Amino acid sequence: MHGKMKYIIGLLIGIAIVAVLAFVLQGQSQKKKNIQPLDTGILKKGGNAVKAETIYVQNGKNQIYGQMYKPDGDGKYPLLIYSHGYGYNYEEYDLQEIARHGIAAYRFDFCGGSPGSRSDGRSTDMSVKTEATDLEAVLNTLKELPYIDSDRIYLSGNSQGSFVSTMVGISHKDEIRGMFLLCPAYVIIDFRKMYGDFQETAQFGNMVISEKYVTDAEEYDLYNEMKNYEGQVIIYHGTRDGMAPISYSEKAIQYFPNAELYPIKGAGHMFGGRASAEIESDIIEHILEN
Repeated sequence: MHGKMKYIIGLLIGIAIVAVLAFVLQGQSQKKKNIQPLDTGILKKGGNAVKAETIYVQNGKNQIYGQMYKPDGDGKYPLLIYSHGYGYNYEEYDLQEIARHGIAAYRFDFCGGSPGSRSDGRSTDMSVKTEATDLEAVLNTLKELPYIDSDRIYLSGNSQGSFVSTMVGISHKDEIRGMFLLCPAYVIIDFRKMYGDFQETAQFGNMVISEKYVTDAEEYDLYNEMKNYEGQVIIYHGTRDGMAPISYSEKAIQYFPNAELYPIKGAGHMFGGRASAEIESDIIEHILEN
């Protein structure tokens, strides 16, 4: 009887181990899939129903985490790719309302772009140039999706995300139909002038960055590159932005061949409330009319 009991206990332990291993392997397998449904599934709140899913993108050794929101239905849709600002993550801007108007919208985490990033990478390796390669990887992946109208792809972003969107819009000028840039942080090209110099690494905001962050921005010929993008560019910028002064955007519209600047009176570096809603409506209108 004693031997039989030991056998039963051993069998139960073995079953438990197999179950645990199966659970772990299933989790690893799920992570490797490029496209996964979100827990939210089909989102309904007026307008079109929206299908939400997680889409991972590979950029070299780094995996990029992102979320796609698309109208729930067949057909091809215009695409808006949103890039977050320095130290933030994909949750910075909610794209569901845009998707309810018949536009596929994708938001993602830059590699090393924030302490809360779900993507790989370290902040000390991050710069506008590395983030541009992230956005390029996202663009190259999403444009191949069967429900995306590859002739109607738009870029948007906030702060540093707008700087990066500018870079990629220019380098992929034949693929990007237009850009909607929120308080672009073009001031990064003058980082040393604004914030002083540092050696190797430094704490800036909520992250540690390296000298690469500064030199990569300095080496990019920002305003002269703008001359090469003939698509529509709309810049929304607060008149009281003390972090990324509006003067940099005022200069930008002198170099972009087809650009407009919408000053947001009294707004600082981040938009909210009525201003945010009006900007969102304006972006939706421009995309649907073009």
